[in-house]
Parts: sequence; structure tokens; C-alpha cells
Amino acid sequence: EWDAYFWQGMVYASLGRDEEARNAIEMAISKDLPPVLLSPLRWLEQDRPEFYAGYVVPLLARFNV
Repeated sequence: EWDAYFWQGMVYASLGRDEEARNAIEMAISKDLPPVLLSPLRWLEQDRPEFYAGYVVPLLARFNV
């Protein structure tokens, strides 16, 4: 069940809908998303540097990814 939430979060993030992106990604994590699969969030570094620095970097650090 986690995969739909994760990819929904990626779409929200790419659209600049940060709150919804965070909520969807956190839901994926709560549904046992394997932390290594958070790696695609790195794709946002170029297009969404503020979101990446403010949310993705701390999230990846939280899970040592």
C-alpha cells in the first residue's frame, strides 16, 4: 500500500504542493515503505531545491539513506 502514497508524494512535490507531498510521503513511511526506496526523492534536488533542502535532506538523514 505504501507505493501509491510515495508516488503521489513525488507528484505533489513536483507540482509545488509541499504540504500534501510531505503528508503523502509520511503516510508511505507509516505503511512500511523500505527506507532505501526514499532515494528517488533525490530527483527533486534540481527542480525543487527548497523542498529538497528543507524536507528531503532531513528525511534521508533520519533514515540514513
